[in-house]
Amino acid sequence: MSEGSAHRHIAVTFAGNVLSFLAAMAGGMITARVLGPAGRGTFALLHTTPDLIVSFVLLGVIQTNVCFVSNRMLPRGRALGVSARAAFLQSLVGLAVYAVMALRFRTQFFGDAGTPVVLLAAALVPLGLLQAHWSSIMSALRQFSRLALIRGLSPVLLALLYAVLLILLGLGVGGGVAAVVASTIVVTALMFHSIRKAPGRPEDRDDSEALCKGFWKRYLSYGIKLHASALVWYLIIRIDIYMIKSFLDIESVGFYSLASSLAEKLWLVSASANTVLLPSLAAVADPLERARLAARASRQLTILLLPFFLLGAALGRPFIVLLYGAEFEPAALPFVILLGSTLMQAHRSMTASFFESSDLALVNVATRVAAFALKVGLNIVLIPALLMEGAALSSLASYSFEWLLGTGVFLRRTGLRWREVLPQAGDVSAVRAKTGDLLGAVIPWARGNET
Repeated sequence: MSEGSAHRHIAVTFAGNVLSFLAAMAGGMITARVLGPAGRGTFALLHTTPDLIVSFVLLGVIQTNVCFVSNRMLPRGRALGVSARAAFLQSLVGLAVYAVMALRFRTQFFGDAGTPVVLLAAALVPLGLLQAHWSSIMSALRQFSRLALIRGLSPVLLALLYAVLLILLGLGVGGGVAAVVASTIVVTALMFHSIRKAPGRPEDRDDSEALCKGFWKRYLSYGIKLHASALVWYLIIRIDIYMIKSFLDIESVGFYSLASSLAEKLWLVSASANTVLLPSLAAVADPLERARLAARASRQLTILLLPFFLLGAALGRPFIVLLYGAEFEPAALPFVILLGSTLMQAHRSMTASFFESSDLALVNVATRVAAFALKVGLNIVLIPALLMEGAALSSLASYSFEWLLGTGVFLRRTGLRWREVLPQAGDVSAVRAKTGDLLGAVIPWARGNET
């Protein structure tokens, strides 16, 4: 992929993520003001628990599909069939786990939600799995513009459904879950349609092309290694919600879920870069060139995100009060602390992609398991003493620890030096120039062009 093409793809993805951000902000305002802290806490549990189950049974399929389709180990013509078969089996396991959680641990994982709402939220398990499969195939097929458009449409549709079901019809938490289910169905259908209509060479579209010998063994073994990394990463992000529910109350869950969801918006840029970076790294044969590409991306991404971090830290409290109401002011300080956590992990995500593309995902597993253990221990100590702020400080400490471990291993394995992953003066001018290129590259997206 040429540098100009990469700029265009990142810009397209980022533009879609910006649209997602604005619509998600509108949707968040609606749920916060209509449901209040306690209702938002219950809604967060109903939304987070299916995501947690999807993460458990996904088996690293996102990165596996991207890498296997990009290097043609999985023929393009067989990608949909392979992913649909895997998603069906994963859905059976996921729904079984969901049933156990609903029957045995209902209060912890679903709050005080009624049975109809819990049953409705179960649909998010198979839908989430299909969406994960098909979004990864679109990335592997380099349908970045269409994927960005679909991802941008998702929160817009969700905000509209929130307005109808929560504001006009007053359906409460159940209406919020119904809105999420409906929007996910539409997004999943659009992804399926886009993959089916993807242009390509005749041999790439041959559904009868045989899989290579031992494909499923290699597919699953590669995915399991990535799965462990992705699963522990998800637990690091979401364990706070459940530990706050255990130590504090449902209103605290509502405050903290708002703070974390806002802070995670800082990942919009890194997610845009990673969507393009992972298939690009997988296509680079030279390990040293791959390492330098990841190091350069981590440096320049940090410089790009720093102004957003400073702006959020300075204006976080008035921003939250203005948009979500004075009753959500307790979310302000955790939000500011969590911004630092997301900045650390945005930098680390670039080297994590290097390990994934180099079949070294177990490195990510090891560093994230260590960070998860640290975070759980700190939460046990800090949440009772410092409440939500303790959970946020625990996140900052564990993310920083994971960054130090992961970056250290990256440098040791590649032979690069610390200065090659830390921002330098020359990176500022490079980011400024690339930002101009990225802004100019949005124009093809507006015309719907693909490269």
